[in-house]
Amino acid sequence: MILLIPKQIKFLSFSALFPRAARVKRGSVVLFNPYFQTSFKEVYLLYEILLSGLEIKNNKLSVKDEELASLKKTEKLKAIFEEVLPRNLQDVQQLTSGLSYLNGTLNKDDFERLILTLVYTVYQVVHVKDHWKDAWAEAFVELYNAIKQDIML
Repeated sequence: MILLIPKQIKFLSFSALFPRAARVKRGSVVLFNPYFQTSFKEVYLLYEILLSGLEIKNNKLSVKDEELASLKKTEKLKAIFEEVLPRNLQDVQQLTSGLSYLNGTLNKDDFERLILTLVYTVYQVVHVKDHWKDAWAEAFVELYNAIKQDIML
């Protein structure tokens, strides 16, 4: 839902920034709760998972560390990556465009999704070839700038 105030956008809900969060598949781990972190312990767990290494093949996420990969919470992270985050360059560009209209800070859920989208974008920059690398790198810079702006507010 977008609430328009004369010549300003005051609020963008997660469904506007991350429309797939509102359309998560039935039977999914994240049907009613499409975000990973609910406590500082989970922030640390996410950090550990990211440091352990990720592999993305055919839009499927896998965690390289077997112990971390076996956690139930990791399954939720996989579902977020596979079902909620933008998966192609056009969707990431649409997200960055939507962020340019945002006044104020992101809510916690959108900030988390933005960070995870940044992780996915970096992965794409490293693994794509030719002219796509530059396009993904530009998307990375746009996401980084949006995160930086949000932190500075």
